[in-house]
Amino acid sequence: MSCLSQRSGRFTFKSRRGHSEIYLHHGTVRHAIFGQLEGEPAVAEVFRWRQGRFYFEEGIISQVQTVDRPWAHLLIDNLQKFDETIELSVSEQL
Repeated sequence: MSCLSQRSGRFTFKSRRGHSEIYLHHGTVRHAIFGQLEGEPAVAEVFRWRQGRFYFEEGIISQVQTVDRPWAHLLIDNLQKFDETIELSVSEQL
């Protein structure tokens, strides 16, 4: 929703798997980091989390840019990967 409202700032995500940060600039994902991962791989890791907490801090801007694709593309790609993972685990149980 923050992407749609053209906000700038930092999302911080925390779970048992670790800590991730995703930076927005005028509603566009600009930079993401999770451990040693940066960019799209870091975003993809957050999509794999089944639970955790997050908060948004307005106005914190990253000078680094590691993500070049629109948020909608990141969302669709990662949802497809998640869907494929579910299909594989269901077919393995049959």
